[in-house]
Amino acid sequence: MAKKENKYKDFDITTQAVHTGTDYDQETGAVRRPLHMANSFKLPDDLSQVNYSSTDLLMYARNGNPNQHWLEEKIAALHEADDAIVLGSGVAALHALFWTLLESGDRVVYPNVSYMAVYRMFHELFNRKFKVDTVMVDMTDLEAVKRAITPGTKLVHIETPDNPTNGITDIAAISEIAH
Repeated sequence: MAKKENKYKDFDITTQAVHTGTDYDQETGAVRRPLHMANSFKLPDDLSQVNYSSTDLLMYARNGNPNQHWLEEKIAALHEADDAIVLGSGVAALHALFWTLLESGDRVVYPNVSYMAVYRMFHELFNRKFKVDTVMVDMTDLEAVKRAITPGTKLVHIETPDNPTNGITDIAAISEIAH
């Protein structure tokens, strides 16, 4: 995807990013884009060519909506990225990331104190159903983390502070071990 032209050439990236997405509302002429509370949108008269999984056509909120697209545009601009994805929850974001990265036969090392939805994804879905080797470890014990990582380890997932134990994972040390 090509980067969008910088229409704020005389300003630094922060100014550009802050002003991204402040176009006029096409329908009303409002200076700021309105929040759309709709969960569905008008479909084309000819439905024969509609891809119901597409995010390009506004159909249902689950495929995307104007609010989400505008936020993605703003976040991409703030990070000087080509694009961004906004999801409905942290678990949805983790789910998308895990499904993108992992394949059968991969190994995942994750905390023995994990959010229940993360535990279920790794233990019940990835391990049982898709044969991803999932290993729980005390992330506050760096030696245990070192022992858990093998050449087949594709992902080291951390959550800090642990909930509800409040254990603190040394992010820099785990990153160094993982690399």
